Amino acid sequence: MNDLEINFNEIAQMIEIRRNNAYCKVNEELISLYWDFEKYINEKVNQEKWGTKIVDKLVHFMKENYPKSEFLEKHLC
Repeated sequence: MNDLEINFNEIAQMIEIRRNNAYCKVNEELISLYWDFEKYINEKVNQEKWGTKIVDKLVHFMKENYPKSEFLEKHLC
């Protein structure tokens, strides 16, 4: 391997490291969002007596506004 190839590989390695760091940060934010979301809904159910009908309306609202959310499929449906 020549010096130029070594330099190019070092650049590629920098890109991969930063890409992986970005994936980790995005995952951290999504996990935090999911915790906050579930906490919020649980508080509403317990404190304001949200019943099944209101939660069903929320599910419908979320599906319309965030149709590609895997979170909804796993946690609300």
